[in-house]
Amino acid sequence: MASIATSPDGLVRILFSAGGSRRTLYCGRIKPKAAVVVKSHVEALVEYPRTNVLPPATAAWVSGLDDTMHARLVRVGLLPDQAARHRRTVGNLLEQVRTARPHWAQNTINGFASARRSIEQYVGADAPLESVTPAQAEGFAAFMAGQGLARTTASKRVAIIRQAFTLAVRWKWLRENPFADVKAGGQVNRDRLAYVDVPTFERVLEHVADPETRLVLCMGRFAGLRLPSEAMNLRWSDLSDWGATPQTLTINATKTGTTRTVPVLPRLATELLAAWERAPDGAEFVLSDRRRSGCGNWRRGLEWAAKRAGVALWPRAMHSLRASFATDISARFPSHVARAWCGHSEEVAVAHYLSTLPTDLTRACTMADFGGPSRTTQNPTHPGAASTEPTGTVRQVGPESAEDSAPCPAMPDPSESLTLWAGVEPATLGSEDQCSIH
Repeated sequence: MASIATSPDGLVRILFSAGGSRRTLYCGRIKPKAAVVVKSHVEALVEYPRTNVLPPATAAWVSGLDDTMHARLVRVGLLPDQAARHRRTVGNLLEQVRTARPHWAQNTINGFASARRSIEQYVGADAPLESVTPAQAEGFAAFMAGQGLARTTASKRVAIIRQAFTLAVRWKWLRENPFADVKAGGQVNRDRLAYVDVPTFERVLEHVADPETRLVLCMGRFAGLRLPSEAMNLRWSDLSDWGATPQTLTINATKTGTTRTVPVLPRLATELLAAWERAPDGAEFVLSDRRRSGCGNWRRGLEWAAKRAGVALWPRAMHSLRASFATDISARFPSHVARAWCGHSEEVAVAHYLSTLPTDLTRACTMADFGGPSRTTQNPTHPGAASTEPTGTVRQVGPESAEDSAPCPAMPDPSESLTLWAGVEPATLGSEDQCSIH
């Protein structure tokens, strides 16, 4: 049996006998009720070598101890050597976090691995968790900036590591999170947001030889699928019957765990029909070949096609296709419809997807009922008729200037049949001979 002893200054000791000797476990200043609980666990640990029975409550108590109390139990012989315990280092924490999340998608795994490499370079993989100070945590973003990483990339990695240390606190590995007060910063980089107009996209697509890659790219540009996850999981059963009006796709979003229904635009229907004719009997997945061989060469194929087409590849190659689709439908349909088709919130759409195009400014400046007479009524040769060039807009893959574009037509009525929507790009994006990024 064990007993509790409390000194005048409030320090608590647990007195017990083990191995024929009297021993003392120093517990520090704890409340009387907590001392009783510790005493019961000590008694269970004393009996464990003889009975080989450890109550579940005692096992859970031991696993949740901090290193200081664990070391005290080791010194009095109640627990094995400290080296036998899983060391609570930065590297071991991140490994445990990764092991506890087997459901992560590949992009999430890649982002976590990048953040792990950065923090291990900064503090060392073998650094004890307790050695990471708030001051070090504050300097983590500056460390990554010194390595040439973009602000948004550094912000994302700070957020990942902060979440990992939050789990360490939840698991009782740490008393407090040194990253708790570190601001991750914004993760939106508008400089890498590009709008890919349909003529430019078609020009590049002509040089993509692999039919499944062509289909995947069209899924991103004309249906707003997340690539590669949503395209890889697409089944033929997710496509409504051929000839149905409207024809739709049901998208299972692994990123959000939700489903949504999107229209099959005529351009995408052409590629889907060709894929259906190529598919073997009984095929379940639309991209059966890619599920066998992987999708790692999609971007490479797009890079080569853009090079052969004489077009500089736009930033964030796959994401920009989905973002361009989101921009097009947001200009033609109410916001709730656009959100439903793309599967993201309005805040996310504004931050990561929607672009302001030069043609938007041109159309606003020529609207007769929008703040004054139409510019089309002025004599362009008159000395007082000043010309304007739209500035400050997102980069656009398409014509070099507004002079190469015809006047922007009126938007179609959202109630029009989608079968009449031959393309989703503004019709004033210029000729195919002047495709560039600027």
